[in-house]
Amino acid sequence: MKNTYPLEADFDVPETEEEVTAASHKELIEMLPERQKEVLLLVFYHNLTLEKSAEIMETSIGSVRKHYDRGKRNLKELILKKTLHENNK
Repeated sequence: MKNTYPLEADFDVPETEEEVTAASHKELIEMLPERQKEVLLLVFYHNLTLEKSAEIMETSIGSVRKHYDRGKRNLKELILKKTLHENNK
């Protein structure tokens, strides 16, 4: 049985500025949907290619690219929120 993947709206984006500020980048990655988090960790922390990540995740390269792109976009938004809040202190 295939895993179902959460929609972007299904993950917990921190609601308050305090939640964003308190989180490190690794903690911000942990807030992403499971598949986005998994591919970002494989690529960023384990230095794997998207192709090798797809093999490990047992999914298509297209699916991995989708989760990688969405994960980067969502992580960037979280980092920007954190940075803006820290600069407004």
